[in-house]
Amino acid sequence: MEWFINKMVSIYSIWPMILTVGIGFFTLFKDAQILKDHNCLREAKWARILGYIYIFAGSGFYILFKILS
Repeated sequence: MEWFINKMVSIYSIWPMILTVGIGFFTLFKDAQILKDHNCLREAKWARILGYIYIFAGSGFYILFKILS
């Protein structure tokens, strides 16, 4: 288990976190709006949910791995 945590700490640095959070913001604001404009309301709702998951999980994993290292 310690090997896995050390590997994740070394892989998940600031740049993957920025990329993950950026994807979350893009999905939340751009993709959800495009889907809403095309009258795909159910898909727009899921795009917003996934955007929030990307934002909070990306930053949460970064904080968690910084605490564990």
